[in-house]
Amino acid sequence: MESKYMIIYGNEIESMNLVSDLKGKNNIILHQAKKINHKGFFYNAIRKIFLSRKLNSIINLPFSCQFLEISKYKFKNTEEYFIIAFAESFKTYDYYLFNKLNKKKNIHLIAVFLDSMNAHTPIVEKQKRFLKKVKWDYVFSFDKNDCNEYGFEYLEEKYYSNNGKNLPKEIENDIYFIGRVKPGRKKEIIDIYNYLNKNGIKADFNFVFIDDKIEKVFTDEELNNGIHYYNYFIKYNDILKKVSKSKCILEYNTTGQTSQSLRYFEAVTLNKKLLTNNQNVKRLNFYNEKYMKIFNNIYEIDIDWLKNDMNIDYGYNNEFSPIGLIDMLKELYNNKRS
Repeated sequence: MESKYMIIYGNEIESMNLVSDLKGKNNIILHQAKKINHKGFFYNAIRKIFLSRKLNSIINLPFSCQFLEISKYKFKNTEEYFIIAFAESFKTYDYYLFNKLNKKKNIHLIAVFLDSMNAHTPIVEKQKRFLKKVKWDYVFSFDKNDCNEYGFEYLEEKYYSNNGKNLPKEIENDIYFIGRVKPGRKKEIIDIYNYLNKNGIKADFNFVFIDDKIEKVFTDEELNNGIHYYNYFIKYNDILKKVSKSKCILEYNTTGQTSQSLRYFEAVTLNKKLLTNNQNVKRLNFYNEKYMKIFNNIYEIDIDWLKNDMNIDYGYNNEFSPIGLIDMLKELYNNKRS
C-alpha cells in the first residue's frame, strides 16, 4: 500500500511559506484549509448552518464536510494516508471533520502545534479544547516543556522553510524587532527601545496591533517615540526584507514561553545576530555564543556587540526543513509496526 502525506495548514503558514520545502515532493499533498465559496446567497446561508460549531457540538450534521475544500480530495482505499494538521487549520476545519476521517482504517491523524500551551490566549485555549475531541495518533509540539507535560512528540526545529532568497543586502539598522502586543511585554519592549536609542543604536521596532482603538493601549508619548505601529498583519516576506537590512534581531519571549520563536530561525538562515531573553536558546542546535546574546534586563544588553560588524556563518544546510518532520513520522510508524 502506497503512503501519502497530506499537510493541512491555514492562512498564517501559507503567508509565511513555512512548508514551501515540501512543494513538488513525491507522495506529499499540500492542502490549505478553506471553505468552498460560491456567490449564491442561498448556498452560503446553508453552508453557514451546516458548518455551525454550536450545532455540530449538539448533533453531527450530515454532509457538512461537503462545504469544505477537503471534500474535493478523493481518498483511495488502496493508499495509506498520514494527515498532518497544523493547529491553525482548526479555525476552519473543525473536530467533526477529523473524527470522520479517523473512521477510515487507512487514514492516520497527526496534529502539529506551533504555539506554546502556556500562552493562555483565546486561540490556544480553543486549540486545547479541540485537541481533546479527536483521537490523534501523535501530537507534535515545538515546545519541549509542553511535550514533557502533555506527552507530545518533540518537533525539534523541523518546521521552517528557508525563504531568504532575493532579499536586499544593504544594512540600514543595528537591530530589528517585530511582534504582536501581548500582556507582559509592551512596557519591556518600549523600555528596550528607549535604552538602545540613548546608546546610539539604530533600532527598527514594530508592534502589530489588531485593534482600531490603539490609543486605549498606548499613550500619546508611546505612539510618538519612534516605534512603528500597525493595525494589520505584515506580510512575512516584508518582515524578511526588514530582517535582511538589520545586523541583529531581537527576540523577546513573554513569561511562560520557553521555546524559540521565528526570530531564531531567521537569524540562523539569514546569518544575523540574535539578541534574546530566552535562556533556553543555549539548548538549540545552532546556538553560538559569538552570534547570540542572552539578557535578563536591559542593562545586560551588550551595546558594543550590537554596534560591531562581524562575518556571521551558522553553517546552516536546510536542517530546519519540514522534510525532517516527514522522516520523523516514517520512523515512528516503522517502530510502532515492528
